[in-house]
Amino acid sequence: MSLLIYFLVAFLLSALGSMPIGMISLKVTEKTIHDGFRSGVMVSLGATVIEFLYTFIALSFTDFFLDNVSVNSTINLVAMTVFFGLGFYHLFKRTNTILESGGEYKSFDFIKGFLLAAMNMLIIPFWIFLVIWLKNYGFEFSTEIQILVFSTGSALGALSIFLLYTRLGKYIVQRIQKVAFYTNKTVGILFLLLGIYQFIQFF
Repeated sequence: MSLLIYFLVAFLLSALGSMPIGMISLKVTEKTIHDGFRSGVMVSLGATVIEFLYTFIALSFTDFFLDNVSVNSTINLVAMTVFFGLGFYHLFKRTNTILESGGEYKSFDFIKGFLLAAMNMLIIPFWIFLVIWLKNYGFEFSTEIQILVFSTGSALGALSIFLLYTRLGKYIVQRIQKVAFYTNKTVGILFLLLGIYQFIQFF
């Protein structure tokens, strides 16, 4: 399997996971609105570094978890359950998101993004789970170049969404309820489609 496939799959999965309005996307939007486009970009870059590091760590330790998983059907069943769970969660998630002011600080934006993303330790189990799932479909992460390419795709996928939030900063803050609503519904549908696909694999 070509490295381009590794990159594209990681890019798309990371972008999908970063789409819903959350802690990082709200901070990126807030910094863009209050301190300018460059500030939002620096926060995004800081968060992107963590995305790369956490993905790299997850891929490096995936074999440890695989050694403790004996039946692939169990992984597929868990994958289907998680995808359906995430799908329904985003479809029915409340959209009463509030954008708060971040104060007057205008320096160290890169570090702010870095530290904020570092708090999101769920990135590691998220990628461990997805990598175990991908291994059932021919993906191998046995070489450093595969891990680096996949981690880079993950980082750039997240960055693309963060930068989108910076570009749409003013639009988002004016229509935060509507944007959150449609974003959650879109992501929910995509996860449900993944769940349906996983369900079909049992037959």
